[in-house]
Amino acid sequence: MSGSKRYVLDANAFIEAENKFYTPNLCPGYWKALIVQHENGRVFSIDKVLKELTDKGDWLSDWATDTVPATFFRKT
Repeated sequence: MSGSKRYVLDANAFIEAENKFYTPNLCPGYWKALIVQHENGRVFSIDKVLKELTDKGDWLSDWATDTVPATFFRKT
């Protein structure tokens, strides 16, 4: 992927998406696309974001820990 752009996602890319625009029931494709784009080397996040996402114990917490590949959240 030489020359390809990569994006680091902050917590808002997940929290706002789930709460407002891309709720899992209405737009499951958004959540699948995040994983696909990660697998293609385009997006990732960091461990501090993972901690923020998993503090609530809600759907997003489950998704971040059970569905997302371990390589998605990089150690800082």
